[in-house]
Amino acid sequence: RDGPRLPVEWDELAQTWVVPSVMAGVNAPIVRKSNALMGYKWGEQCSYTEVSAAGGRFTALGTVAAMGVGGLAVAFPPSRWALLRWALPKPGQGPDQKSRNTGFFHCSIHAVGEAEPNDA
Repeated sequence: RDGPRLPVEWDELAQTWVVPSVMAGVNAPIVRKSNALMGYKWGEQCSYTEVSAAGGRFTALGTVAAMGVGGLAVAFPPSRWALLRWALPKPGQGPDQKSRNTGFFHCSIHAVGEAEPNDA
């Protein structure tokens, strides 16, 4: 579903607790605009939501709290300065080549829709 979600929700489709995705605010408008630019290929009622799975209710609550604290920390210049100075990596201090080559993440995509008569 499109639009705001609760900070922590049980997702029936994914069968897990979910929290807002940090990228949803960027990705959702792109998906909606892409649909419009393609002549509403997925219909004018197409909706898009992006969330991150959490291991459980308390993990989800902790994740949301950490996102809030992190957001506040980068919003205020003194704490942002401290983060940049002591906590965050400097440019070029990212993972080494081996870590980049062997790293991974898990992504599950759940989609719900109505089939067109000619769709297989």
